[in-house]
Amino acid sequence: MAAVGLKTTQYSLLTALARAGSMRAVDLARVLSLEASTLTRNLEPLVEAGWVESAPGAADRRTRVLRLTRAGRAHRRRASAHWRAAQLDLTAALGHETVATLHAMLDHCQRRLGGDDAGSGTRADEASGTGGMNGTDGSSATDGNAADATNAGGLSRGGGRRGGAVAAD
Repeated sequence: MAAVGLKTTQYSLLTALARAGSMRAVDLARVLSLEASTLTRNLEPLVEAGWVESAPGAADRRTRVLRLTRAGRAHRRRASAHWRAAQLDLTAALGHETVATLHAMLDHCQRRLGGDDAGSGTRADEASGTGGMNGTDGSSATDGNAADATNAGGLSRGGGRRGGAVAAD
């Protein structure tokens, strides 16, 4: 993701906003299991780059509503190709079975360590529309037809507190 000037968490933010259209900052943090400070730290460069717009909420002006700009949508599309390539490279190096096992182990560890809803399909997978290694088209990140996978470089699941990123088209 460095090739397109993004951290994996920032790519996850762009992707979640692309799917949602707009979202309150507090809801985005909850969906991606990010602490407020982590969300803010990762949003600032995206807002400064003109990829994300932050505006007061209509009902409650104290809240911030986030949405992608046209430039943000275009940048996320460019980054998507890099994301898919990283997923395919990892799977080529380790093999589909090993990557799937790794995901299962990471989900298990996150649940044991008190991760919000790791592996249940209710937290980050809800935002990305995916589960496990699947892209939004239902294909696996390892079959060559996948949209974006739900893990950063195939090595981290979930967002924020334990690292990693969640992203899908």
